[in-house]
Amino acid sequence: MHLLSLVMLLAFSERLVAAGPGPEGRDEIEKSFQVRPGGVLNFDADVGNVEIITGDSDRVRVAYTLEYKVKTAQEVEELRQKLTIEMGQTDVTTTANDENNVKVVVRLADDRKDTLRQKVRLDFRIIMPRKFNLDLRTVGSAKAGDLDGTVKASTLGGSLTLGDASGPVKATSKGGSLTIGDVGGDLEARASGGSVKAGRVKGKALAVAEGGTVAMVEAAELIEATANGGSVRASISKPPRAACKITANAGSIYLQLPASAAVTVDASCSAGSIMSEFAVAGNGGDRASRLKGDINGGGPALVLRATAGSIHLRK
Repeated sequence: MHLLSLVMLLAFSERLVAAGPGPEGRDEIEKSFQVRPGGVLNFDADVGNVEIITGDSDRVRVAYTLEYKVKTAQEVEELRQKLTIEMGQTDVTTTANDENNVKVVVRLADDRKDTLRQKVRLDFRIIMPRKFNLDLRTVGSAKAGDLDGTVKASTLGGSLTLGDASGPVKATSKGGSLTIGDVGGDLEARASGGSVKAGRVKGKALAVAEGGTVAMVEAAELIEATANGGSVRASISKPPRAACKITANAGSIYLQLPASAAVTVDASCSAGSIMSEFAVAGNGGDRASRLKGDINGGGPALVLRATAGSIHLRK
């Protein structure tokens, strides 16, 4: 790639700075970018909520509404000096293999107590092609529709909701719950402030909920599921090929396995009982609160721990 093209590829096409308040202390701005399938939307915001709508389109349309929750013009001006919003598109004129990406960057020079963030309400509404990839980070809440691509998304101050994705998904929510549709690849989902809910995962799955439950319709291969605030409900569609650990620290475990699954189970619960539809050879537990042994001749380790509920192992 020529040096000039590389410089163009990394440059924003336009830089927008948040304007002063409108008649009602409100700004509304919209930008549109023509794209091809397979590009990336990169959304990186220090403040703001975002809703992403996907469909059959050859454009990415970015619109936002900015409201100042202050009383004087001086306070508005102070906020304007500390808040910048940049939107731009990378160049795609070099080769057919170049991706065309749209980037949105929001920066707020806040203090250590995040007091300025409470004085601004910033809501984005983005319309983009379904055949696109997503790389998202925001301090607010986020919602995205179905995507024929890969997804990497995180929220620091709210919940995160994602539709179906044909590729792998890595999602983190540090301020709320995490809801994900079907995933065509591997899934890594972590919620520090709520629950994790996912559809069918065709690849490996890892789900951790620090403040709620874990519910997964189905995973081809479940590596880990941890719920520190409730129960775990999951189904594994294929006989496990690697070790799996499921922990429910404030609830029960409901796990469904293929009838032919060959695993070495190590299950225990402290405030309930264990119910298994599988025969366990060499059981080293009392079958009431501990179950340990081989299913269908044994195989990868299946570790189940429920500290405040029961364990249900079903075919």
